[in-house]
Amino acid sequence: MGTCFLHGNGGGAALNFKVVGGTTQPASPKENTIWVNTETAVTGWCISPAAPLSPAAGMVWIMNDTRSAISLNALKKNSIMIWPLSAKQYTGSAWVDKSSMIYQGSAWKDFVNWSKYIVNAGTYKLAMKAEGRAWDSSWSANTFTVTQNASSITFKHKSGTGMVYWGPFDLTNASTLTIQGDFSGRNSNRNTYYQLSVWSAIGTYVPTNRVAVKQLGDTGASVDVSSLSGSYYVGYTVADSGTEIVTNFFIA
Repeated sequence: MGTCFLHGNGGGAALNFKVVGGTTQPASPKENTIWVNTETAVTGWCISPAAPLSPAAGMVWIMNDTRSAISLNALKKNSIMIWPLSAKQYTGSAWVDKSSMIYQGSAWKDFVNWSKYIVNAGTYKLAMKAEGRAWDSSWSANTFTVTQNASSITFKHKSGTGMVYWGPFDLTNASTLTIQGDFSGRNSNRNTYYQLSVWSAIGTYVPTNRVAVKQLGDTGASVDVSSLSGSYYVGYTVADSGTEIVTNFFIA
């Protein structure tokens, strides 16, 4: 679905939402008010899976994608469902990310840009696996216990090696991949085996088909993925007993 409007043009059907801009959160919003936090006047808006082909300066593009945790019926009568994922505003030469919220059920809800997030405050929208897998022929595979918390995910494991991964995830146009959390519970004697990793495919051993890697610190790590294009599996690797808590995992 792609719907674009110039500022003040409501179209032929009665809409069940409103898009507003500004740096101050609206004080008395109606249900399904979408607020784009911007210093630049909103000259129009478009809801579409892909960016508008001929945008004007000031236009806001709201990406429509079912990965969004937010949904709404765009019409007051009949139904066209949309899933606002993220918001960008056109400067005249480029699309710039803008933080955005929607007012639903008497509360403001943040947009979560699932085109950038693998995990956001412990919530994830991609297939996830935590599995024992040998590092090489000299290692055995370990076992995981996974606990979903209110705003994080806890992974516990014992002897052997293994990996936690999500995907496939599109890294096209991404510069860095970052994982955040508490990794201080890792086995300090096996530090070199705790690595933020990117795989083109999941293979026989943990390092098989790995195309990017960075050792984890106590709070996570970032790795350069600017040379990669297309979809990959992303996650981290472990060895022997340890506990990790993942809060956020995203690209920039």
